[in-house]
Amino acid sequence: MKALAPYLLVAALILAWTLRGEPLSLGEAVLAVPINYVVLILPLVCWFGIARFIDAPPVVKHAGLVGATASLLGLTIAFECCIDNSNALGWAYYWPTAILGIIVFAWLARIASRGHGENA
Repeated sequence: MKALAPYLLVAALILAWTLRGEPLSLGEAVLAVPINYVVLILPLVCWFGIARFIDAPPVVKHAGLVGATASLLGLTIAFECCIDNSNALGWAYYWPTAILGIIVFAWLARIASRGHGENA
């Protein structure tokens, strides 16, 4: 579980960044913020569980977590500087891109670790 903690912290920091400057009522702070945090960390937690279930090597496990975090960071940057997300539907892209990031990064890490193991 310690392996997951830094990625959960990044998601919390991204959520705090997106909420900066917006006044929050007590109801929003109690209800909306935890729900949004769960939405952001769910791909990370799901991959962590799947990786533990399939007994993935640590490098593959971390690569999948990096892939999901890169997706979250990339979309956050895109919504902050380049893409209008006033209707908030842009976040519907997060889970599919997180899944794609997990698959691609884990696959690349698996290939790299196999190649490294053969050369050793």
